[in-house]
Amino acid sequence: MTPSSQARPLRCVAAATALALAGVTTAVTAAPTANASLTTTARLGSLAVGGAETVTFHPGTARLFTTDATAVAVHVALLDSAGVPTLETTISLASYGSGVTSVALHGDLLAVGVVAATSTNPGTVVFIRATDLAIVATRTVGALPDAVTFTPDGSAVLVANEGEPNSTYTVDPEGSVSIIPITNGVPGSPVTVGFVGYNAQIATLRAAGVRIFGPNATVAQDFEPEYITVSADSRTAYVTLQENNALAVIDIPSATVAQILPLGTKDHSLSGNGLDAADREVNSSTGTPGNIQNWPVRGMYLPDQAVWVGGYIITANEGDARDYGQAFAEEKRIKDITLDTTAFPTWATLRTDANAGRLTISTVGGDTDADTDYDVLYSYGTRSITVWSPSGTVVWDSGDQIEQQVFALAPSSWDDTRSDNKGPEPEGITVGTVGDRTYVFVALERTNGIMSWDVTDPTAPTFAGLLQPPTGTDVSPEGMVFIPASQSPNRRPLLVVANEVSNTLAVWAVGPVVPAPVIGVAYTG
Repeated sequence: MTPSSQARPLRCVAAATALALAGVTTAVTAAPTANASLTTTARLGSLAVGGAETVTFHPGTARLFTTDATAVAVHVALLDSAGVPTLETTISLASYGSGVTSVALHGDLLAVGVVAATSTNPGTVVFIRATDLAIVATRTVGALPDAVTFTPDGSAVLVANEGEPNSTYTVDPEGSVSIIPITNGVPGSPVTVGFVGYNAQIATLRAAGVRIFGPNATVAQDFEPEYITVSADSRTAYVTLQENNALAVIDIPSATVAQILPLGTKDHSLSGNGLDAADREVNSSTGTPGNIQNWPVRGMYLPDQAVWVGGYIITANEGDARDYGQAFAEEKRIKDITLDTTAFPTWATLRTDANAGRLTISTVGGDTDADTDYDVLYSYGTRSITVWSPSGTVVWDSGDQIEQQVFALAPSSWDDTRSDNKGPEPEGITVGTVGDRTYVFVALERTNGIMSWDVTDPTAPTFAGLLQPPTGTDVSPEGMVFIPASQSPNRRPLLVVANEVSNTLAVWAVGPVVPAPVIGVAYTG
């Protein structure tokens, strides 16, 4: 991934109801906040490591585990009493495959997803004991195990087997979800949940809005599970099918697919749903990039990561396209296609470079009447986070808050070169409780910042703030782990961020010190 070339000063910026920064080299302090729980925020330290895409934390040893796909390894770092990470060791997994994709932990058991030497072959989950770093088991799963997730009760590990095709699209393995039962800390035999049963329903799924469009692909081949979140009772998994713009609902006890939920699109022509569609505009009033407007474009959610919060699923809607060069590619710019003049009466203005002409759209599905011109414009991602009901209906969407807040609060981090693609690319998402409030933290891959919302009431989130790292230090945040104050070595709630381009682990304090519990008194922080 290509980092932005624009300068990024050290900044933690916020609105009046947001985060306040203290204890760093340069401070920007917000107005007093009504949320007393998020009163002190600071970037405590950063560790340079290879890879750094996903990260998890073991409270018993204060160890951080992060993936390194290139080295096919897991780096182990220690958090000291100040919350500063140092590298302890590296565990090579090269003998198990060609790349490490994901780490997850429950109790003392660490699960690591490893891609096979030939990525279209079955992959492996390697289990490591977090206390002594011994490899205790391996289990074979589906092709390209892209994300591993423990159920909240630790009774199973779920694996999103993405099953991407090879570079020439001549081999396209089936996507699937593997369920590995865990009994007394010991992994059992995987059960693989596939989508072959939906192959005969391809027309019905397409009509409902599920994107199934790979060359000669069955439903099972076309579905590419990306990420998994699990309900609080550990019975239901929600799997993002990113390229398909859908969620798969898995009943864990029966190891079956319960539903496929199409996610639909977001109307960027509506007030509050604007986007910056141009990378070559100049704002007439400020002379700077950034031109957030409404356009007659339908954004496909195409979510990457997701979290379960209070009975709802919250997704980070990054967007993703299938681009396999000459084998198959679905992207084009608006200016390079023919627009239906009835559907787009202002087509001549729309397709200029300064407006939306350079915006990347999908060539799949836009010609609704098969007359070679485009009646609908489908763009990638919605530049937002969305709260979904378990049945797949939109409860709340952040609209254009991400772009508006980045441009207002940290304009030097605005990566205008990506405006014509997927904008800030909200990719990673995690949840944590600070005081009596619950927050989601969202990694913005293209602006390098971390945005937060108060989701104590998940049906009505409120913007909480933006964490912006020092210039050139933490580039392209992806995976994150929240460490509650009760498990933190410095008794402050911490957010650890894996940044895949800069290959750094950054540690942020996202709240004040919580007093140690009094012996004999229950602590719930």
